[in-house]
Amino acid sequence: GFIRALRRHEDAKVAQLPVIAVTDDAGLHKIEAICALGVEAVLLRPFSVKGLMARVGKALKRPRKPRAVRFPDEPSKRAA
Repeated sequence: GFIRALRRHEDAKVAQLPVIAVTDDAGLHKIEAICALGVEAVLLRPFSVKGLMARVGKALKRPRKPRAVRFPDEPSKRAA
C-alpha cells in the first residue's frame, strides 16, 4: 500500500522520498522482499535511536534518482 502509492505519486519529488522500513522479521526473504519495493533501508527491531539517525542521515545525503520499481503482483512491461 503505502510504498506503492508513494512511488506512483504524480509529484516526482514526493515519489522519490526515501523510505526506511522497520520490521521484526529478520528472515532474508522478508528483507529482500522489502528492499525490492524500493525502500532506502531496513531496520530490524529492536533498533537504537543512534542507528536510526545514522540511516536517516545517509538517506538524506544520497542523491535521488527516479527508478522503476515493479511490484510483485504487477505484470512485467516487457514484450513477450
